[in-house]
Amino acid sequence: MLPASACHPLPPDIPLDLAALLGCAVTTGVGAVLTTAGVRAGESVVVVGLGGVGLAAVSGARIAGADPIIAVDTIESKLDTAKAFGATHTFVAGREVRDRVRELTGGRGADHVFDCVGLAKTIKDSWRLTRRGGAVTVVGIGAKSEVVEFSSLELFYFARRIVPCVNGSLDARRDLPGYFDRVRGGELDLGAMISRTVDLAGVQQGFDDLAAGRVIRVLVNPGTDEEDT
Repeated sequence: MLPASACHPLPPDIPLDLAALLGCAVTTGVGAVLTTAGVRAGESVVVVGLGGVGLAAVSGARIAGADPIIAVDTIESKLDTAKAFGATHTFVAGREVRDRVRELTGGRGADHVFDCVGLAKTIKDSWRLTRRGGAVTVVGIGAKSEVVEFSSLELFYFARRIVPCVNGSLDARRDLPGYFDRVRGGELDLGAMISRTVDLAGVQQGFDDLAAGRVIRVLVNPGTDEEDT
């Protein structure tokens, strides 16, 4: 049983299967950009990690009018997908990414970097991609053992902000109507994030595919045979 305070009515014109994505991935990624960080038109954005949340962050940057929108991942096959969601430039993670980001931002670094992984390394890498006075928004969930260290001098010298983000700072009553409007208007293509629909027998394979980066999101429908989309 759920308390009424934990529920929100779904408009009849929003399909239930698509609305399932608004429970976490989409609202986390889009909300990180629009609500937590408050990205404005013309600001530069880097998204590190292109799973479902990262691709939603790319979509959020596009909605905000960010430019450039730079997407980074260790898996090269994800880069074309990121372009379909709105990335203007994509790179495989590596040492050269910092130089490429500086080239695309007039030598300054990005206004906003969204770490959608949560590892100590990716958080520190995101910090280095950010301009002086810019912001790193930590969206990915890291393990307790992941410890990130900064010297007191670099915190002062770079004056960058590190902002934690939980579920895109979502206030369901305040924010979900806006998400519904974006779905209706075509700004958010939730269907494009569903790589596969499986029944209960396909759940473990769905988790395996997510871990391997072969899919964006897998929708579980107990009454539906597996279907690729």
